[in-house]
Amino acid sequence: MTSKPRVLMFAPAFAPEFFSEALVNSKLALAMVDAGWDLTVFTASTEGSYSQTWTEPWLGLRRIANEIEPTRLSGFQRYAASLNAFVRCPHPVPGLLWAYEAANKVSKLHAQLPFDLIITRSTSCVAHLPAMMLRQRLGIPWMANWNDPPSHRFPAPYPQPQKSPSLLIKDRYLRAAASLADVNSFPSAYLRGYLSHYLGLKTGDRSIILPHIGLVGKRNTPSSAASIFRVTHAGNLSAPRDPNLFLQVFRRLIDRHPETSIELEIIGGLSPDYQRLIEKHQLNKHVHLIDGLSYIDCQDRLGKASVLLVIEAACTTGIFLPSKLIDYAEAGPAILALSPREGTLQQLNIEMGFGKVVDCASLTEIDQALESLFLARHNDVQSQNAERFIEYSSPENVLGRIESEWIKLAD
Repeated sequence: MTSKPRVLMFAPAFAPEFFSEALVNSKLALAMVDAGWDLTVFTASTEGSYSQTWTEPWLGLRRIANEIEPTRLSGFQRYAASLNAFVRCPHPVPGLLWAYEAANKVSKLHAQLPFDLIITRSTSCVAHLPAMMLRQRLGIPWMANWNDPPSHRFPAPYPQPQKSPSLLIKDRYLRAAASLADVNSFPSAYLRGYLSHYLGLKTGDRSIILPHIGLVGKRNTPSSAASIFRVTHAGNLSAPRDPNLFLQVFRRLIDRHPETSIELEIIGGLSPDYQRLIEKHQLNKHVHLIDGLSYIDCQDRLGKASVLLVIEAACTTGIFLPSKLIDYAEAGPAILALSPREGTLQQLNIEMGFGKVVDCASLTEIDQALESLFLARHNDVQSQNAERFIEYSSPENVLGRIESEWIKLAD
């Protein structure tokens, strides 16, 4: 066994795309390359994505990223190729031809120099398809990652689709993937518990918690003092991550402290419904939208905030670990998370103390938390640091967990 594994990663969402899952996957790949791992990545086409321009810190990943474009076949040729792919992997779900082509290319690479481990990264769940083919064809150990539920299995209040044959086929595929994988990884224990039923996982099945990874070389930096109290949210705000209660509280804060310049900054987009809420609460002069930032520029902008904001949907249980949380922790300012009363963020905050986590459905809790953060900053009180959470999400810890599982599989 070599000191570091030769890894094959299927990550349809990957650099230079600029959205949460692509960033998570790219940061993991960057950590592997920095640690000296031999890594090859297969991605999907970036057509229509947020970004198609390679920038830092991802430039070093360009040489290992192999993009598989959508097949250009049509008519009988496409039918024949689809039938051939279905014979190899009887799961007629979107992306099957992409998976078949990726698996064939990997087979040739594996014949030249064998891979030690396959890692599949959702989203999209199509990442697991080529790994299924290769696990059965070549026996390469496989770690399947489930960063989110599949889109049709998000909990309420996310949209709940009607049952259909296509969704039953997709569920069958996902259960088969989870069953065939040697290890299934999840960013949180709550997500693992939620998905276990849908994926058919049983007690004793190999699974691990693999938190979203931090950026190689990034460390906590204090926010600079400023005359403006600025709350910053990174990422688009759209249903059902409803900012209505926060906007009400934000309006109250402005009214209580008219002597202070107070701003809400949203790095990303805002749905029309939420734009109307801003107008309703007379916040047009206080809310600013920023778009088009690179990852590095976004991190620099986060570091200039007074408070970094997380808004989760009002699910019964908070099963998600928002990937922006580690970006926030590394940026430095205080963190305010609006989250379900029970769930991942509440539990992590109890264990590691990365900031303030309050019930996303409680106007009173949100109001008290924002006021206390305003007073703490205004009175120059040191905010709670997130060093334990940064260490938990560090490249060293995350890669250590993957390497430990690889060693077990190789024995």
